[in-house]
Amino acid sequence: MRQKKILLLVMSILLVLVLTGCNSDNPENKIGLNPDQQLTANNSDQEDNDSENNVEKDTTEPAGEHESGFFGKIYSIALDAIMPVEDSLNENMTYIAVDTNTLDDATDEDIANIINDLTKYNVEVIEASFDTLKSEDMVKDGASLDGVLLKISSVKIISEDKIEIIGSKYRSGTAAIGVKCVLINAAGEWIIGSSEIIWVS
Repeated sequence: MRQKKILLLVMSILLVLVLTGCNSDNPENKIGLNPDQQLTANNSDQEDNDSENNVEKDTTEPAGEHESGFFGKIYSIALDAIMPVEDSLNENMTYIAVDTNTLDDATDEDIANIINDLTKYNVEVIEASFDTLKSEDMVKDGASLDGVLLKISSVKIISEDKIEIIGSKYRSGTAAIGVKCVLINAAGEWIIGSSEIIWVS
């Protein structure tokens, strides 16, 4: 009777060992990894799969469909329209400075054409911002110029036949204007439709 009890005890221990061994063979448990490490390993496997199937996305904005010289043309028209507005600012000017940093999307060729178009005012035309003029000692009393400084502050393409450009002409801190120019496309040719002062300094 005692031998049967011992045999039953041994068989119970063996049964417990067999069941424990089955649980340890669970393929979901990665040997030697704690739960956090398992998560990292799973993420790493996923990243490897993603990198194999990765297709690089093109995030570049599509180029505009404007013809070559388009921006040079509209900037030139707008700046030329600003020049006669409040022409008292032009009196005795010795140069016209164009802040070309404000001419977004204009090419070097566009800028050269803009500069050339403004030479009809019979003064030197230069590329310069206010800071450039100041660094070259061309600003008097901290704010006044012997010429005028032209800038573009915004361009709004309203439709394929209408563009609104806002620019400015500066002579001094108390002699400057902002001008809104509306360009229209007439039979394939861009022309000035209207120009009006929107602020005065």
